[in-house]
Amino acid sequence: MVRVSAICLVGGLILAGCVPPQPLTQVGGAHLSVSDGGAKFTVADTKIVKVNTPMKLGFASAVVTPTCALSTDTPPVVTVVTPPAHGTVNVVNDYGYPNFSPNTPLYHCDTVRVPGQEIVYTPATNYVGPDFTSVKLYFSDGKELITNTTFDVGG
Repeated sequence: MVRVSAICLVGGLILAGCVPPQPLTQVGGAHLSVSDGGAKFTVADTKIVKVNTPMKLGFASAVVTPTCALSTDTPPVVTVVTPPAHGTVNVVNDYGYPNFSPNTPLYHCDTVRVPGQEIVYTPATNYVGPDFTSVKLYFSDGKELITNTTFDVGG
């Protein structure tokens, strides 16, 4: 069995899917740090959100094999570590598409619809101003990704 459990950063979205081939300090507008010998990833990002408009933060997909079949490995567990003060973050079971980097062997799996969890931020009704949330993805291999996102609602 081939285990592929990883993290992908695309356009500031934090997704399950691919670990960058080398340590990165910035992807798009997101800043990435790696600790504990590559077991912990922390991403800091800032997003502009329209008033009264939900924003998808990412999709934590089920683990796939190199043939794009679903693995028997456990998908990442998504937890809201710090809820936003002026809105909500919902983790919704859904189907979506992985988002592997073009330079990874699983890039061809991006067209395969898989189960997973959509992570969505919704600002409080008519709220305008800053907000913040922290979300953790914990993978069955012990790796974790913490995403610290600052929002500029109505910016």
